[in-house]
Amino acid sequence: ATVVWYLALTKMRKQFNAEAIDFPIVFDSPNNAETDDMKRHDLLQYILDEAGSGGQLILSSIGFEPNKFTTVNQINVIILDNEKYHLLDEEAYDQYYSLLKEFCDA
Repeated sequence: ATVVWYLALTKMRKQFNAEAIDFPIVFDSPNNAETDDMKRHDLLQYILDEAGSGGQLILSSIGFEPNKFTTVNQINVIILDNEKYHLLDEEAYDQYYSLLKEFCDA
């Protein structure tokens, strides 16, 4: 329901304020509830249909397979296959450790 509500508000904003800035839309694991595969597919298809026609859409989902969805726009899929809890490689971690520490201590 939250996804549908948000996309409806975004659509209305575009309708009544066409000059507004289109910021990227980010959905981080929108299917975090326990649902079956069909509902999961339908929710992701709805997001692609409603949010994918404007600006940038960033959608994170485990096991996303673009060939199972129909879209008007091209989908750029980035697969993260790193070890769990190791998003940064050791070199990047060492390089940005002080910045990371500053954010964590804030």
